[in-house]
Amino acid sequence: MNDQIDTSTITVNAIPLRLWRMSTLAERLEEIIQENHWSKRELARKAHLRAETHAAAMFKPGYDPRLSTIVALADAAKVTVQWLATGEGPKRRDDAAVEEALRRVARQIVDSERKSTIRPVAPEKK
Repeated sequence: MNDQIDTSTITVNAIPLRLWRMSTLAERLEEIIQENHWSKRELARKAHLRAETHAAAMFKPGYDPRLSTIVALADAAKVTVQWLATGEGPKRRDDAAVEEALRRVARQIVDSERKSTIRPVAPEKK
């Protein structure tokens, strides 16, 4: 096992789930390829990159792509740019959207609680 990858297993509803933090871009790209049953060249084509140039280079140590390449790869794989670039944050765009929606709802709840705080009412003047 690679010492750079932190792996552990948790059980949720009697189903073992493997958790890990990918340590390199190449490992995250490999995960994308395996999940989608793509070849390296197919990933490059789906990202509108020159397959001849990128297919092999993406998996070499020290590959340091431009931000535009990371964005194109993330778009093709429907993953977040943050996850692809760093291995951190939500992997799927849907996860990021849910997380942002929850933040908005939480802010709305806090705002409405602030507005509905009972304030003393001055007696009516007659």
